[in-house]
Amino acid sequence: MRQFDCPQCGAPVVFQSATAEASVCSFCQTVVVRKDVNVEAIGSMAVLPPDVSPLQVGARGRLGEWGFMLLGRVRVAWKGGSWNEWFAEFSDGGRGWVAESQGFFMVLREEKVVGGVKGGTKLKVGESVGVNDLVVKVVDSKEVECVGGEGELPVAVVTGERWVATDVEAGKGVVGTLEKTAEGWRFFKGKVATFEELGWQGLKEMPGWNGVPLVTERGLTEGFNCPNCGGVVGLRAAGGSMAGSCSHCGSVLDATLPKVELLQKGGKKRKVKATLPLGTRGVWKGVEWQVIGFMQRKDKWAPWLEYLLFNPFKGYLWLTEYKGHWAVVERVLEAPGVAVSGVRPWIMHEGREYKQYAKAACEVTYVEGEFYWLVEVGEKAVVTDFIAPPFVLSSETYVELNEVTWSAGEYATSRQLSEGFKVPLKDFPTTQGLGMLQPSGYGEKWNTLKSVVKWVALIWLGLQIFTGGSCSGKKEYEGEFEYATPAVKQAMGMAPDSVAVTPPFEVTKQGGVEVEVRAPVNNNWLGLDVELINATTGERRPGEVTVEYYQGVDSDGRWEEGSRQATATIPGVEPGTYTLALDAAADAAVGQMTYDLVVTSGHKYFSNFVLGLLALLVYPIFVGWRHWSFESRRWSNAD
Repeated sequence: MRQFDCPQCGAPVVFQSATAEASVCSFCQTVVVRKDVNVEAIGSMAVLPPDVSPLQVGARGRLGEWGFMLLGRVRVAWKGGSWNEWFAEFSDGGRGWVAESQGFFMVLREEKVVGGVKGGTKLKVGESVGVNDLVVKVVDSKEVECVGGEGELPVAVVTGERWVATDVEAGKGVVGTLEKTAEGWRFFKGKVATFEELGWQGLKEMPGWNGVPLVTERGLTEGFNCPNCGGVVGLRAAGGSMAGSCSHCGSVLDATLPKVELLQKGGKKRKVKATLPLGTRGVWKGVEWQVIGFMQRKDKWAPWLEYLLFNPFKGYLWLTEYKGHWAVVERVLEAPGVAVSGVRPWIMHEGREYKQYAKAACEVTYVEGEFYWLVEVGEKAVVTDFIAPPFVLSSETYVELNEVTWSAGEYATSRQLSEGFKVPLKDFPTTQGLGMLQPSGYGEKWNTLKSVVKWVALIWLGLQIFTGGSCSGKKEYEGEFEYATPAVKQAMGMAPDSVAVTPPFEVTKQGGVEVEVRAPVNNNWLGLDVELINATTGERRPGEVTVEYYQGVDSDGRWEEGSRQATATIPGVEPGTYTLALDAAADAAVGQMTYDLVVTSGHKYFSNFVLGLLALLVYPIFVGWRHWSFESRRWSNAD
């Protein structure tokens, strides 16, 4: 640490870092440049207006093995917005920047460019170029200006200084910034992180948040009167909001300067009623948010509302509402994979397949509250929605701004928001029709059943194979019997209506019992009504079998049909002792015939497998059909 006198006012100027070349005097805002042990004033830095960032000079953070401390910052602005870039010194003695914008942080360290930038020099959005060992994609490129600063800086910069900032990404959270200078290319490479991931310490208190009382600032309201009607304009996200609207006349105001300027004159009448009024606070997924702005957009078919929510530690969140259907949406800095072309383009993101649902040009038709860019009525963009209900990925292409932004969201119900924001449910718009992201009542069941049914079917098939499939079974009894007509029986001294009965035999295997009959039939038939009788319980299980065989010669030659053997099946027989009653009948031409009988047990039938599988699939098929019907209705409204 070294301390010098300010060349302009004589106040002490402290340099915490040995690598910092400049520091902003906290008394007169002069930019003081250190050259060895001499200091000189090269210009002045504008006083930074109050903002709602919890960061401050001296705050410390860590990203992985990179520990760092914030030594100063520059407020960078372009024609549509602004953000903070904090100069940081790292624990290994290196230096870099922490860019803070919309609740995201880019932790960047300079990497020497070897061999220049390969593959392109205009750095247009969407262009891919090579930098060192990376292929990076340009996601944003614009002329920016320094509008203020404080603390120590690695280079001398003054208010009004301009340069071109080009943001790039290389996937997997790797981002960077390219700058073309007189000495050549400069490349700052790093990662995107959230507030929690950086483990901040030494933050400033945020009045009105986390239990810190709000302190009224007096005598500072001169610049916050509407230039159109004179009404008071209050900013809930000062420093982060680029545009605000007058609550009295609807004029859109530029809030980037201490004295607000008129961007777009509004009328006296407020045209759109908000379900969640400006200033409303509520909780979504355990985080407190405040509504600071809302707008109406429309495409060629219909209008919808978008609410901007703010939390100084989390950044910004969006709520969109169309016909009573809501979505909670947040910005994503890293663009998802390139859309795969086809009848319906799709992209993969975080393990989900998103299909394109709609693509349309839209424009802003109404603005109220404050926003982090200079939004105006009439602003145009092309919005493309990719959905994997209840989730959505949306891209917004701003041709005039040479910018493409991505956001991700999920469906929310009116009841969820009513409970979270303490707004009566009756004040929410009535839900109409089927929403773009509305979950199918059978969607989760179907997604679960799809995988479960697959495994159940495989296990069911395995059991069928393991237990023998349609195996031949085990032979339990074999015998020979005689059929005779009643007249023949009477001549043989037998009762005309007598039936044959087998000796008792054991059924040793559970399953189907098959009774196979073989008979020397020839142009005639033999039929048997059989009864399998349980010797213990007396239970009778009926069956029947017919053996028939015919042959002959006609004009087409010799022919034959039928068989001299046939089988009766009695399913689901338990092991035990049984007899078999045989009541035979035959063709009228047959007076007497000997036939053979074979009984086998333990048969397993494929038909049982099929019936069992169908029984298992009845409910999944019903759920799948209901889900398919729901999705068909949803996609009937798509492009």
